Amino acid sequence: MGRGIARKLLSNHILNFIDLSKDYTLAEVVITDPTFVNQNLIQLNLRQRFDLTVIAIQRGQKIDISPDPTAIVQLHDILTVVGPVKQVEALDETLKK
Repeated sequence: MGRGIARKLLSNHILNFIDLSKDYTLAEVVITDPTFVNQNLIQLNLRQRFDLTVIAIQRGQKIDISPDPTAIVQLHDILTVVGPVKQVEALDETLKK
C-alpha cells in the first residue's frame, strides 16, 4: 500500500492504478505531452517502447474500450494501460519531459 501511495504522490500523470501483482499493474495515464498528441496508437508504439498495452482511451465522458490501433490520441486523453510497473513509471517519466 505504501508503494502505491508513493507512486501516486510522485506522479503527475498516473491518475489511478490497480496492481495486478508486484510486477504488473493496470494504470490510467493522462496525456499532457504534446509529442504524444495527434498520433495514433501504432505511431506511439507504446507496446514496443514501454511493453504496455492500451486497453482503453477516455476522452471526456466517452470511453473507447479496446481501441483500434489507428485511434488518435489527443491532449488530456486518459489511456488505460496494462504492463510492468517499471514501464508505467518509465512512461510517466517520459511524459514529464
